[in-house]
Order: sequence, then structure tokens, then C-alpha cells
Amino acid sequence: MFEPTYVGVYKAEKSRLDSRTNEILKGSIEYNAIELPIGLRYYMFLNNESSVFLLMYKLLWINLKFKSLSRILFTKK
Repeated sequence: MFEPTYVGVYKAEKSRLDSRTNEILKGSIEYNAIELPIGLRYYMFLNNESSVFLLMYKLLWINLKFKSLSRILFTKK
């Protein structure tokens, strides 16, 4: 089994107060990635019309490290 998937743009932001300086610290991340699950699928047939399958895979994560597409930013307010 091999099913590559484009994750697209992932964005997240987090803010917190620095207790030492009383400043608000803000972090944000934006990236694009490709998931490459590689694995095995095992089918078990219950009868002529029904089946169940077991799936086992290893997920490979490839971050697209292009400067215009992915970035991590830390700022102080």
C-alpha cells in the first residue's frame, strides 16, 4: 500500500506571558508537507459478502522546506 497525501498549509499560533519580563511572547508556524504512508493491508473474508481488513503502515513525513512556503516566526508584543 502506498498513498501519498499533500497536507497543504498548516498554520498554528500560540501566545503566552513571560513571567520574568512581563512581555507577551507570540509564536506562529506555517508549513506545507507530504505524508507518505507505506504499509500492508490484510483482508479476512467472513463470508461471500463480508470482509474485514487489518492495516499496518509506517508514516513518512516530508516537510517542504521552501522559504516561501514554510516558516516559523517568534515575536514579542
